[in-house]
Amino acid sequence: MPPTTPPAPPPSSSPPRQLILHDGRVLSAAQARQLIEAGARCVRYEYCVSVVLATCRRQSGIYLIGPDPQPRWRAAWRGWPFACITLVAGWWGLPWGVIESVRCLWSTVSGGVDVTPAVYQHVAKQGD
Repeated sequence: MPPTTPPAPPPSSSPPRQLILHDGRVLSAAQARQLIEAGARCVRYEYCVSVVLATCRRQSGIYLIGPDPQPRWRAAWRGWPFACITLVAGWWGLPWGVIESVRCLWSTVSGGVDVTPAVYQHVAKQGD
């Protein structure tokens, strides 16, 4: 008799009670809320890759920037790998590669795209 596999559990209708960050760390909804209320920011960095006429503008995973007197500098420093990707591979597409590269670099240098309100709203809905 062939081995049987157990039935899969039914899909959950509620969202997961966690926030997964860019580096694989997993925060519970309560931990994420607590950090954001303490002043932490959630940011994403934009980068651009181009090939001749095709230009692709993307965003990184969520980076959690802890409470800091100068959070913009810390956030901008963490975005340097994405600025390097854009500088090397972003400007090759004409004309949009140049335009999107400038947009991505400006966004990264100014501290990334702040997604804290959206993340807070997401974890607040999850409750505890």
